[in-house]
Amino acid sequence: MVKFTLYSDGASRGNPGPASCAAILYAGDDKTPLLQEGRSLGRTTNNVAEYNGVILGLELLTGHLTKEQILPSAVELNIRLDSELIVNQLLGKYKVKHESMKPLFEKVRSILASFQSLQIEHIRREFNKEADRLANQVLDSQV
Repeated sequence: MVKFTLYSDGASRGNPGPASCAAILYAGDDKTPLLQEGRSLGRTTNNVAEYNGVILGLELLTGHLTKEQILPSAVELNIRLDSELIVNQLLGKYKVKHESMKPLFEKVRSILASFQSLQIEHIRREFNKEADRLANQVLDSQV
């Protein structure tokens, strides 16, 4: 099994307001990011931005796996984010009630279905500083 850890975050200034997301992907126990990206989302809510951060990270990972010819079934994936709502929705503890979040939830779940070893973990904000910094850097560049 090949191990990856994904940190993601979403940010909005206002709810809804200008928004962005970010994802940082680590391979194995390496402390240096393998891939990282921030993306502007236009005007949306913080929760939609959080989901987009997870999607961005999964897109980075699946692109890397394709390039390296690694099957998702051979990957041990740990997703870490500071949104308790999104974590609990993805774990099936909370229902997705908001219509704008349902397609994002379904997209994440369909991508995650190809991974055999998966852990989704809620972390405190101070342990997600780099993804938060990147998401806010994207927001700052929009002004």
